[in-house]
Amino acid sequence: MHRLRFLATSAVLACAVMAGAQSPRPSNGAPGLEEHMTMLTEKLSLTSDQQAQLRPIMGDMLAARERIFQDESMSPDERADIAKAEFYKADRKVRLTLTDDQKKKLDEFEQQMHHGTHGD
Repeated sequence: MHRLRFLATSAVLACAVMAGAQSPRPSNGAPGLEEHMTMLTEKLSLTSDQQAQLRPIMGDMLAARERIFQDESMSPDERADIAKAEFYKADRKVRLTLTDDQKKKLDEFEQQMHHGTHGD
């Protein structure tokens, strides 16, 4: 349950900023950086400056998530808890770059992802 919620929530954030080259999917099959950036850009109408600011935040979060889920020394619940903390850390940083309207859109998108509706 924790992992599912984390993955859904990170997908919200990750829906983000557009960029050039395609990045490979992480080994766990989750969306890669470009997919996250594209989704966030579309959902939040990010400017190019915001995209540039969010790219390293999202990249760091996704890299941490990959490391966490590959670490078999932890239980699934421990991995999910640590991954969730990484997501919330990234979420706080992302919100610093957003306008109030974009924050509202992100809240709505996260709510949709939590309830399993993607409403494109």
